[in-house]
Amino acid sequence: MLDELLNKFNNSQTDLEALVEEISQMIDKVQSEDYEQLSNDKKIEADLLVVYAINSLYFINLRINHVEGDFVKTELKRIQEAMKKLKQVKDKLTIMPRLDTEASKRFVRSALWVAPEKDVTPSNKKIRFDEEGNPIAETSS
Repeated sequence: MLDELLNKFNNSQTDLEALVEEISQMIDKVQSEDYEQLSNDKKIEADLLVVYAINSLYFINLRINHVEGDFVKTELKRIQEAMKKLKQVKDKLTIMPRLDTEASKRFVRSALWVAPEKDVTPSNKKIRFDEEGNPIAETSS
């Protein structure tokens, strides 16, 4: 039974070391030149991920050493709230309907369009001709 517990502990230690290695690779990636080319949204995402991972590992370390890590828990909650705010901002930018200003201008312009007034009076359908076949100027009566 003791051998079994030691094996589990060694396996968990190996898993923890692999996790630490992955996190250190993430940190290296964040500090690389590729990081500078990321957009602000991606930089914020990467920073939050790294901070959350480091705090989680620190919390695990405290728990292994039988130390209460309430201050780390509050920090993790704070990071989670920041992640939620980031998600809300992203959703607001992507899901929120946008107003097509050019289309709305065309719509309003056509709705308010008034036909220009013409100075020409409507012509009489009956045209009179003189004896030579020339049209006679109409007089209004």
